[in-house]
Amino acid sequence: MAPLNIAGRPLCLVGLVILAGLSAACSSSSPPTATRGIEPSGPAASQVVLTRLIYTPPSGPPGNPAVVSGDGAPAQVLSDVAEALRSRGVTVTQFDPERGFLAATVSRNPQEYIDCGWIVQLAADGSTQQYPGSSPRLRLRAHDQGQASTARHLLEMEVRVVVTAASSSANRVRLVGAGDFVLIKTIEDELTSLPQRAVIYFKTGQRDNFPEEMMCQSTGRLEREILNLGMGVRVTSQDVPALGQ
Repeated sequence: MAPLNIAGRPLCLVGLVILAGLSAACSSSSPPTATRGIEPSGPAASQVVLTRLIYTPPSGPPGNPAVVSGDGAPAQVLSDVAEALRSRGVTVTQFDPERGFLAATVSRNPQEYIDCGWIVQLAADGSTQQYPGSSPRLRLRAHDQGQASTARHLLEMEVRVVVTAASSSANRVRLVGAGDFVLIKTIEDELTSLPQRAVIYFKTGQRDNFPEEMMCQSTGRLEREILNLGMGVRVTSQDVPALGQ
């Protein structure tokens, strides 16, 4: 585990807040059950001495492309998939049933679909709290050489999912879904005049690092959900719930 750099410098933590509507975590030594984060307040807050943040990268490999098989000719099945995606509000940007592919753009909450490891809060009493690095909005209150500051971390995700269709046997088709992920991270630090912005890119099955060493990768869930929406079946390559369940 490495110290976490906030706005380009290692900082000691005096408070960490996940903004309303996002997931935080209870004290745990493993990825915890998500709960709403709140800022420490009241008499007990003054007794909590928070020391520093460290970062732990994803513990497992990136997710794989989604694969599902169905009945029918590839061109017709792909046409049905495209129509089903459009009816569910997914933007299909490219569609070529004869060549057997379509592309769709998706903008979703990154915390649900990518793994960026964990931000671990260390307290003076040895207890820890863990927060997902893929949270779309974090507010970190820290002190650096005795000077307190607040930094807001914003994470946006844009994905281009490509679905290909090919015959696997007589009247059977095999569809594969894979994504191109673009993550945009913005850090707004009250001690600096301009926000800091970084962009990383990776494909399904790959990973990439932000400059402050935070590593991100796809879990494979979004790719499976796109095929689930298009085929009307549950894609069960991993134990991830279908969209809406």
